[in-house]
Amino acid sequence: MSFQSGGSDPSHRKDTVLRIVVLSKDNSNQDVWLASLRNYARAKGCLTFMLLKYNAHRVVQGSDFTREGLLNPNVKIEPIEVEDVDVDHELSEEEKQAGVAAKHLANAQAGALKATAAYVDLTEMDDYEHQIFDGMVIFIDPSTGLDESPALSMKRFAFSTALTSSLPYHKHKLRTWTEGDCYQLIKLVCVQVRLTGRAQYNTIMAFGAISFRPPKTIEELINDLHFVRVRANRLRAHAIDEETLKGALLTHCAGRQEFAQLARDFSRQDCTKSYADMCDEFREQADLLSHSHRSQTHRALHTNHHAPRQYLDSDDEQTSEEDSSDDRPAQLLAMFTKMLSNKKANSKPGSSKEVCRKYLAGKCT
Repeated sequence: MSFQSGGSDPSHRKDTVLRIVVLSKDNSNQDVWLASLRNYARAKGCLTFMLLKYNAHRVVQGSDFTREGLLNPNVKIEPIEVEDVDVDHELSEEEKQAGVAAKHLANAQAGALKATAAYVDLTEMDDYEHQIFDGMVIFIDPSTGLDESPALSMKRFAFSTALTSSLPYHKHKLRTWTEGDCYQLIKLVCVQVRLTGRAQYNTIMAFGAISFRPPKTIEELINDLHFVRVRANRLRAHAIDEETLKGALLTHCAGRQEFAQLARDFSRQDCTKSYADMCDEFREQADLLSHSHRSQTHRALHTNHHAPRQYLDSDDEQTSEEDSSDDRPAQLLAMFTKMLSNKKANSKPGSSKEVCRKYLAGKCT
């Protein structure tokens, strides 16, 4: 994709690059990863590389190596040796022409084979050559039964490189992977895709386990219903149809006060709205409620912030902080005086530790 040099936004150019999202370590975003993988393969023309029959391959052979490329990647040319035959009679003209033609054919085949060099003997490779070509395979084009063309191989390995770039947390699963086999790579990293005898039952149980308790939003409920329906219909066509989805949506929404009235209206037999229209109506209702709640909260905060201070109008009561602070010293003084009076009333002459000398001599009354 080309962009104009003048006035182009670099951030916009970055967003338009088509990529495969990174698959998380726990495969929690596997559905999102597969969706981006399908979109990428469709845009790049690589959908067939994800099919099993388009990943058939053979191990590289010595005949695949020639100095100037393959004469024919599927046919090995063998030179024909023509021996001279002694005859005791004179050859006819036809016999002479046949012999000359056979020699020319043998010489042409031998010359072509000599021009492209002899086939490589893999057993004579050294350690470095074995390391380079270890595990190398050549893929077969199922439409022709012949080796894949260089153009298809280039597209295949570009696609497989993009695949591996999206799997930084799954490198340990690719140790047995045949490079270029896109089907095998997807099979190695994906989980929970194999169907068993309990798959359909588990899908129905998952459909019944969906809840719509606060703070779950209407959008989350619609997404949960969609994902369960996709899994169920993958097992069996039309396992969960639109009428079943409508029933589940209305049942869940009837249990929430903010959606109960709308759910009752849609549950009438004369209601002809589709499942998609019902979802849109519930979304609109949720948006209106959210906007109303935000408006009420804003008004409450605005009122509390600007409300004036109020005082009591009674003549007998003083409610201001200033008046209460004026009465505090008098209250403390009265409390202190009362404590002293109580102490004197409770005190006795014999309880004092010091005895007056004049009292003992009878001079002090």
